[in-house]
Amino acid sequence: MESKSLMSIKAFSKLCGVEQSTLRYWDEVGLFLPAHRNTETGYRYYAPDQMERIQFIKLLSSLNIPLKVIAKTSEHEAPEAVLQLLEQQEALFDAELLRLHEAYSTAHALRDALKQRIDASGHKH
Repeated sequence: MESKSLMSIKAFSKLCGVEQSTLRYWDEVGLFLPAHRNTETGYRYYAPDQMERIQFIKLLSSLNIPLKVIAKTSEHEAPEAVLQLLEQQEALFDAELLRLHEAYSTAHALRDALKQRIDASGHKH
């Protein structure tokens, strides 16, 4: 890899919209490694072709997929494996939506019952 094409963590962070601290953390946990690390300074350098992986990580992360699961998943992974991961996440979302809908219905019913009690007792609200 030609070093002229490498970017500092600051430049790469700005380009991909990910905080430098996030890139450092992802490196520490093995999720996303820099293309090169200067052994003397410890500085991290990134290649433009790493943007695809960043976008993939950001997308899966935005779907609340845990980083350790993302770390095991490559953007070049078989489409069937990524599809299975997305289907699992959809099932979790479905369960959460059901839980939220039930909580909303309970809160709504409680609010209506309290309003009726207040109205029946002659209190103003």
